[in-house]
Amino acid sequence: ITLKYNMTPSGIAIFSVGLCLTIAIGSAFFPNWLNTSIGKYKTTIIAMILSLSLYALIPAGEYTYITLIPYTLIGLTTSLCSVNLTSYLSESANADIQGEVMGMQLSCRMLGNTIICLCIGLLTLIKITWPFYLCTGLVLLSLYLLRRTNNFGKHPGV
Repeated sequence: ITLKYNMTPSGIAIFSVGLCLTIAIGSAFFPNWLNTSIGKYKTTIIAMILSLSLYALIPAGEYTYITLIPYTLIGLTTSLCSVNLTSYLSESANADIQGEVMGMQLSCRMLGNTIICLCIGLLTLIKITWPFYLCTGLVLLSLYLLRRTNNFGKHPGV
């Protein structure tokens, strides 16, 4: 984003603050409210569809601060998915191995973050918009896999 829009450090800070605020709001306030209103499964599906749309929309933006809106909203949708999937994993694990499962999930998440940073960095060297298209494809694949397994809403309390 900084290359495409020739952003200054203050512009980068505005984008970072917007993303951090929506991640905080999406992790703290929205999951409980949305999950009780429409359920975890629907909340996650809606958040994934919104993420898909937002990742596809960002490269199309021609003006820096118009791009800020979908960029910051990604924090909200990402945190909703993350909280719900972590909660689902915790609830579906057997109580005897729940700690191990959650530890493995955190380890896999950290490894995934490392791989993502490496891949996104390499893609950015090729073309600045490709990482957003990759994210769009990965969200689409995740949405397909979630719908295909269809086990998300089948456990008690989910």
